[in-house]
Amino acid sequence: DAAAACTSARPDQDHQVQASSRRLPAAVVLAAVVMGGAQRWWAAAHPAGTLTSDGAVIGLMALRLLQHGQLTAYMWGQSYGGSLEAVLTALVFAAARVGTSQLLAATALSSALCALALWRAGRHIAGDPAAKLAALAFWIWPASFLWRSVKPGGTYMIGLAIALCRVGALARIRRGEDGWRRWAIAGLWCG
Repeated sequence: DAAAACTSARPDQDHQVQASSRRLPAAVVLAAVVMGGAQRWWAAAHPAGTLTSDGAVIGLMALRLLQHGQLTAYMWGQSYGGSLEAVLTALVFAAARVGTSQLLAATALSSALCALALWRAGRHIAGDPAAKLAALAFWIWPASFLWRSVKPGGTYMIGLAIALCRVGALARIRRGEDGWRRWAIAGLWCG
């Protein structure tokens, strides 16, 4: 009986050891998150992170939304893109007051949403450890993404987050999670 108990417990222990060896240590995750935040702070403070007229328009659209409740379908003066970045910026303005730093922080927040969406989509495609690694790598690299992540004025980060949510929803459908709710969510992201 004792031998049977040992052999039946052993596969569970082996499985726990294998699962824990595939996890990223919390210190590594925390270090990567802090590093990505510091890189964004540096990029925003650097002359290359100077606010442009496109970024100012997003800020003005957010103010218009907060003060008058008006939201246009497209970025002012453009016939493409959307106003989702202005909505996110208005939320940041409402929570943290209006300012250039808050405007840049709203765009950095949308880049964090991209990393989160990549992790969520990647879990259904490559598994959780690979998805975490990919999301953390995406959060701290490449330099062009870091620069763009503090440059408001377009649909880049919001569009990327929506595209990654779309990939995640479609991956879940492909895995067999095909209820009407899943199809509706995929339709929303693909719409």
